[in-house]
Amino acid sequence: TVTQIIAALGHGSISRLTNSWAKVGATSKRLLARLDELVSARHNYRGYRQCLAAHIKAAEPVIPFIGVLLKDLTALDETSKNWVDPQLSLINAEKVSTVAKLLSNVRICQQNRPFGLPTIP
Repeated sequence: TVTQIIAALGHGSISRLTNSWAKVGATSKRLLARLDELVSARHNYRGYRQCLAAHIKAAEPVIPFIGVLLKDLTALDETSKNWVDPQLSLINAEKVSTVAKLLSNVRICQQNRPFGLPTIP
């Protein structure tokens, strides 16, 4: 994924290759900086979330980053109660609704086609 490529290029052993980086063009460096901002964890992945929402809204093909989805689901599970009132068997409808929305976005991404790739029988 783009996230893994950016992480690898930012790794100390790669970023120290000053002679190699000097040969990378300004256009490529700007693109790399834009991609780094897109997948940055700063502000709870704001750039990624905005880009994903725009692609979903435009029904454009996109593959969501599963790491952010798992982070959201884990945080929701850890911070929200399952039951509003266990005595009355009242489930936390807000939590269920949020989980459904997160999973719905994944489903929408699966339905937004095509990527323009040929089908291989």
